[in-house]
Amino acid sequence: MQGTRIGIFDDHPAVGEALTRAFTERGAQVSFFARTREQLLAQLGTERPDVLILDVVAEDIIGIELFRLIGERYPTLPLIAYTSLGSPLLVENLIRAGARGYVCKTEELDTLCAAVRKVLQGKVHLPAEYAFLNGQRMASDGITLSEREIEILRLIAREQTSKEIAERLSLSVNTVENHRQHIFSKLNVRNLAGLIVEGFRHGYLTSS
Repeated sequence: MQGTRIGIFDDHPAVGEALTRAFTERGAQVSFFARTREQLLAQLGTERPDVLILDVVAEDIIGIELFRLIGERYPTLPLIAYTSLGSPLLVENLIRAGARGYVCKTEELDTLCAAVRKVLQGKVHLPAEYAFLNGQRMASDGITLSEREIEILRLIAREQTSKEIAERLSLSVNTVENHRQHIFSKLNVRNLAGLIVEGFRHGYLTSS
């Protein structure tokens, strides 16, 4: 987690303080801690963390709607639901709304840290009892690339390194690596040659 930038949304100060301390001790950087919807959206307007941890229930939000809103505005930002609520229906709706991970607040903080590492690898983190929902999410993703992923795909095809891409797009290297893994996974390729072939086949790369 060294150098990973994390955003936190929770309306309980004690939760924010505990998470900030835990992540800092593990070498991560907490970009911001927001307690209201307005604070969260304002922070995202100026700070772009590598991953965002969100409580599902707060005084001024309906949690799932907030996940949808952030997912629409920032489609490449990995979201983790961190809540005391839990049911198959809730977790399924969170995944459909854009969450890449779900962690119950009764779990040890190491579980949340493991979830952060997993979503940054382009994977979905779910407890064992909800693992069946992972397949539903992957099936719904298809092979559609976001605008940012297409931009990075084209730079990768020009043999630019993650560091060069990060500098060009004003992103962190971790974020670029996360996008790279998503692109390779969505196109089901293992190397640059396969990436270029599939990029042309799906129309994301052109000969011009």
